[in-house]
Amino acid sequence: FTWEQGPVGIGPAPQRVHRALSFDGRLIAVGATGTFGAGDGAVWVASAAPPGALDPTGDWQRTRQSTAVRFGEVSLAVLGDRLFASMYTPAGTSIWYTDDGQAWLEAPTPELTRSGVWGSLWTIDDTLYFSGRELAGAAIWRSADGLAWTQLNRPEVVDGSIDGIARAGSTFFGVGRLVDNTTVIWASSDANTWVA
Repeated sequence: FTWEQGPVGIGPAPQRVHRALSFDGRLIAVGATGTFGAGDGAVWVASAAPPGALDPTGDWQRTRQSTAVRFGEVSLAVLGDRLFASMYTPAGTSIWYTDDGQAWLEAPTPELTRSGVWGSLWTIDDTLYFSGRELAGAAIWRSADGLAWTQLNRPEVVDGSIDGIARAGSTFFGVGRLVDNTTVIWASSDANTWVA
């Protein structure tokens, strides 16, 4: 592959993009504005592109902003016809969703919106996962619709986080860190019982 750096119309620093994906024929980006560690979470949508073309160099519109979001703890995932964004604030993680990338609604997620819960969204097949940590340590939740969430069993670690999950064949894999920043990979047949 050949990569080429080009202009992106999101704006000058301190705008930071952490993830981007294609949704409903547009590029969607999520990140933060403001200084490192104290920025606001933001979602940007690229201007409409010609059919079949996704152009990051055009104008971008900020369609969602959440204040007091910690740097880097924002994510995007698609489930069905909806796009979901997670944003971490001191009160916990809030989940927002949209059908068009423009109008956003906050999902009622008391399971996630509590102090110390942060992480990222992941889609595996027709299920949405949220993995990261809570005050008690590494944690993972699962949802069929992005609105109602069930917490799954955590790997048997005292402290740490699950920074990402994926599935290969019939096995789920979770990649994370312990409190001393040691990288660990866990495996599971159901995303509910994990072994290192």
